[in-house]
Order: sequence, then structure tokens, then C-alpha cells
Amino acid sequence: MATGEVKSVGRDNLVDYARLGLALAVCLRHTSPYWPLYPVQWAVQAFLAISGFYVLRSYEQSASWREFIKKRVLRVGPAFAISLFLVACIGSVPLVLRYYATLGLTSATHVVNGPVWSLGAEELAYVLLAVLFALGAYRRVWPIWLLFGLSCGFMFLGHGSYMRPIALLPSFFAGSLVYLYRDRFGSSVLWIALIPVGFAVSILPVGALSAFLPGIMLGAAILGARRVTMPRIPDLSYGCYIYHVPLFALLGNPSTWVFVPALLGVCAISWYLIEKPALRLKSNRPALDPAIRTVALEASAG
Repeated sequence: MATGEVKSVGRDNLVDYARLGLALAVCLRHTSPYWPLYPVQWAVQAFLAISGFYVLRSYEQSASWREFIKKRVLRVGPAFAISLFLVACIGSVPLVLRYYATLGLTSATHVVNGPVWSLGAEELAYVLLAVLFALGAYRRVWPIWLLFGLSCGFMFLGHGSYMRPIALLPSFFAGSLVYLYRDRFGSSVLWIALIPVGFAVSILPVGALSAFLPGIMLGAAILGARRVTMPRIPDLSYGCYIYHVPLFALLGNPSTWVFVPALLGVCAISWYLIEKPALRLKSNRPALDPAIRTVALEASAG
């Protein structure tokens, strides 16, 4: 997922490792018959929680909503265009674009790059964040708690294929809440304790909770421990997520041991030659509206 971008003050390197691990979990599910399904469901939820944190921070650091949109386009657009080129070599680009635009609600038959549905859902969440901000929802903490609760409620009451993109909303709002309370709880490796709790919940008879709560806890744990010191690595996670299905088909369905190194090599080339240079086009103007900072301070004060 497209959550990575150059941070203004240092980098949360642990998050780069975590996102890459989550992306590889999704990759293995789609390319290996032996990889179980549940870790992929949790991985996508964790991705959205991380997005809820960093996209909100990106908005805070943007001089305007136009600049915010520009930053998101620069982050997601170049690699997405390359993925469409890979699709064009083996399948139908219009089918992939339709699947992306409809958030995976149209038929998946002959769609070469199925994971694009979650990218469409994530970018819709970006728009939702901008609208909520314009309406003043982020000037208080309680509206985000309310939206988190309502989105969780939909998980229990809703049925049908339309629930798949809606199921990502609790994670997105959870990530935003972690951001709003970041000054109260800080950053500590103790957050990692949430991970076994989440996996314990996943094996209990708790219905829809087992589908998304572990992923939310996993995402929150990663965000809480984000400042743990780690060596810096290139941000390959988005490329890994968006390239792996068409590249796997283009290479003739190779074994996992051959495919994963090849995928990481392609992602590294994409990052250094295309994605990272595109991010340098972002504006560094200071934010004009300190509203989110005010909310974070209110949350920290209780």
C-alpha cells in the first residue's frame, strides 16, 4: 500500500520493514499455494491502519488540500503506471482500471492485478479524510472515535460483496486515532505486545472481529513501536504490492525462491529510478492550518 513517503523529521525505519513484510505476506498468498489466507487479511488491515496514521500526518504537513493531493499522486501514480504497463503485456488494462475504480465490486474474472481494489479503497479513504477535515471533524477527537465505532458496527451488521472496501475503514480510523494520541502514548517497543493479543482474538469465536481486529492491533503495534532504531532500507513495499501479481504471470509463474528475489530487484529499480525521484517534486512549504496539531494536543491532555 501507498503509505510511504519522505518524513520531515527523521524516518520511522521500523515501519518500512513492517510494510515490506506485510506486502510480502500478500505476495506469498497470491503466488504460493502453501501460504494461509488469514495473514493476508490481517496484512491489508494493518496497511490501512498505517495509512490512517501517515496520511493524516501528511495532511498536517501540507500547505493546502491541493498540495496534499499532489503528494499522494506523486507517491502512488508512478508505480501504478508501471504496473499498468506490466498488465498490458499479459492482460487487459481496462479491466484492471475498472476493478480499481469500483473497489473490487465488479467481476474479478480475467483481472490480472486483483490487489488494485484495495488501492482504490485506500485512496477513497484519503478523500474521506480531506472531506472530514474540511467539515471540522478532526478539530475534536470524539468524531473520529464515533466513526471508528460506526465502521466497526458495519462489520457486524453488513453483508454482501460491498462490505470488502467498508471493512477497511475501522483500520483507517484506528490509525488516525493512534496519530491523534501519539503524544500521550509516545513510541515504545511495548506496543509489540498488542500483536499476540490480536492473534489470540483471531482464534476465538468472536465472529467478524476475527477478520479485522488482529490487523488493527498489528497496525497499531507497528505504529506504536515506529521509532525503534533500525537500519534504513529503501521503501519497496508499495512496489511489491502493486507489481507482484502481473510480474508473477509475466515471468511464467516461477517458484517462490526465484520470484521473491526477482520481485525485490524490480521494486528496488522502481524505487531508485522512478518513485523516489518523483517524491522530490513535492513542495516543502509549511502547513497553513495547525488544526491537527491542536487536536493532538487536546487528545494528549485527555
